[in-house]
Amino acid sequence: MFSYDTIQHIAAILKFENNQTYLKSILGNYHETDWEKLVKIGSHHLVLPPIYCRLKQKKLLDILPKDLNNYLTELTQINRNRNNAVFGQVKELSSILRQQNIEHVFLKGMALISANYFEDIGERMIGDIDILVKESQLKEAASLLLRNNYEYKTSTFGEKYFEYHHDLSLISKDGGLAPVELHRHILHSHYDKFLISQNVLENKENYHNIFIPSKYHILENIILNFEINDYGHIYNTIGIRNMYDYICSTNSISQNILESLFKTSKFHALFIKKTHFYFNNFKIFELKNNHKFIFYLFGIAQKKVFFKNIRNYWAKSRILMNIVSIRVKLLILNANYRKEVWKDRNRVTKLFLFKLFK
Repeated sequence: MFSYDTIQHIAAILKFENNQTYLKSILGNYHETDWEKLVKIGSHHLVLPPIYCRLKQKKLLDILPKDLNNYLTELTQINRNRNNAVFGQVKELSSILRQQNIEHVFLKGMALISANYFEDIGERMIGDIDILVKESQLKEAASLLLRNNYEYKTSTFGEKYFEYHHDLSLISKDGGLAPVELHRHILHSHYDKFLISQNVLENKENYHNIFIPSKYHILENIILNFEINDYGHIYNTIGIRNMYDYICSTNSISQNILESLFKTSKFHALFIKKTHFYFNNFKIFELKNNHKFIFYLFGIAQKKVFFKNIRNYWAKSRILMNIVSIRVKLLILNANYRKEVWKDRNRVTKLFLFKLFK
């Protein structure tokens, strides 16, 4: 079975519609290798817990092989317990920041969980706690967390020379499970015009004393974080977790708002088109003369591994060349940077080769 078919089946499982008969006919004929592909792709895209939750909600867990059912049950329970603990950490962070009048909003997964976008808190896999802070208060916010028993994670020398869209990660000394990233921008700085941080802060909403972006900005964050921050538009690929976040976030959004969102930029249009290609909860939007989406469909139709490898190698090369060009300029202009690169040359070389050939 080609991975595109497996992705279609995962999307069918995650849909919020009564499609039990269809799923029974498909999954009932699965063999061991088919289940292995589903688990491999679902794990890669961080959607095994929502796959389990949707099958449970649709009363289809009996279709799963017993060992897989037990594995997904345990995995989802572990994730549920972790998310409950991380949510407690978010409440504490929110209280600390609000008491000192730090203007902020929680982003991404914890924003969705805080506003009850998921039927089960165990559905969403969470990595970091991302917090957008007013740029003029970023240092104050970091100092505040350091005084409240957080510390910086170990970093490399590059942090001293480049201003990223978020500050260094902070970890709790008190056993907090998730690292905290304080963001000065939501997107990479040169893309900031597509989602202006101050607009997000000014239009924030309060859910049980936790500030999160408005529903519209949550959708924009989902779309642009994948297409820009995760280079989705360069790799011209999909992120099933991002698409599922989008579907969960559009349940109370009108068609008119989605159409407006669709017309905002090429990034919005590409993400929405690819999402609705798999999750046709709304009508398929017209996307005329969009070569990226046509190229994406071409890649599906080819069903060739070498096509995917060529695309990924080209994308990696493009990203790396952009990074290298910036660093070469700094190597020429900054003697201290040259010394640190030479001192750490083995790690730098291995990292470059890993990113190029992984």
